[in-house]
Amino acid sequence: MDEIAWLLLRHKVTHIALARIRQAVAEDGQDAPRLRELDREITRLTSRREEQFGTAGDVLAALRAAEPELPVQLMKGLAARKWYPAGLRRDVGDADLWVAEIDHGWRLAAALRGLGYTYESAELPWIKGDPHGRLFGQIRMLGPDGGSVSVDLHIGPYSVRYCGMLGFHRSGDLPPWSELVWEDNLCAVIVNAAGDCFIDAKTVNDLVVSLDQPLDFSYVAERIAEAELSGFLAALLDVVAAECSLGDEQSARLRALRGEQAAEPLGLAWAPEAAKRVDLVAEHADRAALRLTGDREQAAAISAAARAAYSAGKPYRLVRDRPGRGRLPELNPWTCVRLAPQELLRDLFGRPTADPFPVTGSDGLAAELELIRGGPGDLLRFRTEVFVPTTDYAFPVGLVDHPVKT
Repeated sequence: MDEIAWLLLRHKVTHIALARIRQAVAEDGQDAPRLRELDREITRLTSRREEQFGTAGDVLAALRAAEPELPVQLMKGLAARKWYPAGLRRDVGDADLWVAEIDHGWRLAAALRGLGYTYESAELPWIKGDPHGRLFGQIRMLGPDGGSVSVDLHIGPYSVRYCGMLGFHRSGDLPPWSELVWEDNLCAVIVNAAGDCFIDAKTVNDLVVSLDQPLDFSYVAERIAEAELSGFLAALLDVVAAECSLGDEQSARLRALRGEQAAEPLGLAWAPEAAKRVDLVAEHADRAALRLTGDREQAAAISAAARAAYSAGKPYRLVRDRPGRGRLPELNPWTCVRLAPQELLRDLFGRPTADPFPVTGSDGLAAELELIRGGPGDLLRFRTEVFVPTTDYAFPVGLVDHPVKT
C-alpha cells in the first residue's frame, strides 16, 4: 500500500484518489479493508502538506493587505483549482504568484519577510537577464514555523529548463491580485512539467479539463513553440490521447493543439529519470540557445554547459578570494545567478564578522536592487538584506566575511 500511496503522491492526484477510495468504501465492496488501509497511508503522507496549504488563504490575505495595488497574479495550482468540477479537488502544494517586474517581486519578498518568511537554502533566489536586458527570476520562501505554505514568486518570463522562456502575454494588464488567464496558466502548468521532464497524472488531468473549454489553443501552441517545448507538449498530449476517454470536441481540440511535431521520448512513468532529464535539457538548450543567439557554435557551448549543470551536484563551499572570481557575471537567459543571503552563509560556514566590506562603487540593477562593488567581488543589496551572487555555489571568503553597512 505504501508504494501505491507514494505513486499517487508523486503524481499529485491524492485528493482525487481519496475521493474515489472513499466512494468505493461507502459502497462496501469486498476491497474495503485494503482501501481503508490505502486511505490511511495517503492521509499520513499528505497531512503535513495539507496543514501547510491550509494557511494559504491567510498568507495571501496578509500579502494583499501589505501590497494591495501590486499587480500580482495567482498562478499554477492556485489558479487551476477552479478548472475542476465539484467533488474533484486538484492537488496544490505551494502558493505560486507571478509579477512582471523584478522590483515587484522583491517587494513581495519583503512583505513575506515581514510575515516571518525566510529564503530557502536548498533553492536560493535567482536572477537572469532577458535578451532586452530586463531582469527576471524566482524567489522561493519558506514559512516561519514549517507549518505555513511555501511561496514561490515568479518574476517576468517563466524560465524553463536551462534557457527557455515563456511569456504570459495575455495577463500583463489584469487587476491586482487576480489570476493568470486560463491560456497563460495552462502554459505555465505545461512548462512546469516540461522543466521536470516528467509527465504526471495531475498535468494530464489539467489538460483534460482544459480541453472541455473553448480556449484559444492556437495561442497555447504558439507560446509553447516559442519556448522550444513543442516536443514535450506532443508527448503530453499523446499520453492524454492514449490514457483518457475524451469526447468528440475534446479530441478535436487535442488534435489541433497536437499538430505534427515529433514527441519527446516521455510517457507516464513511476518517477522522473535523472539521465533522461539531462539529455532532454541539453537538447532543449541547444534549440533554445540557437533561437536566442542565432549562433550555432554559441548554442553548442550553452548546451554543453546545460549538460554539465544538470549532471553535477551543487554543494555549498567556501573558496579563497581570486581576481575576478567574485564578480557578478553577465546576466542573460542561460546564466542562472543564485543569490545567497550573506548572513545565512556566515552562519553556515561558522565565519566570524570581519571588517566592513571595502566598497569601491555601486550600480542600480533595479529600483531597490543594488549592485555593490568591492575588492573581493560583487554583492547585491535589497533594502537591508545583502546577497552573495553565485553560479556554482562556490562563495569567496571575502564576500562572506565582510558585512555591508545597511
